[in-house]
Amino acid sequence: MRTVVCKGFEVPSLAMNLPLLKNYSIVGVFTGAWTERFPDEAARATNAVMAWVAEGKLRPRIDRVLPLDRVAEAMSAVADRTGACKGALCCR
Repeated sequence: MRTVVCKGFEVPSLAMNLPLLKNYSIVGVFTGAWTERFPDEAARATNAVMAWVAEGKLRPRIDRVLPLDRVAEAMSAVADRTGACKGALCCR
């Protein structure tokens, strides 16, 4: 089992001419309220995302993998914002 923890981050800035010229869409998502209102749909969406990870369609960036006995170090990295993106605690 792995527990993935996301740390807070600064919202990056982006020159808007690139998405406009390439006809890209930029979408930001906050799922907290949606998950509370629609738990069944949220569970299905989570399962779909996890399936994509398992199939290799999505590859999350893992900053570090630590054993469970180093949970204090993992939590400090989250609190101090020293991790690049995500971390995983291995529970075996």
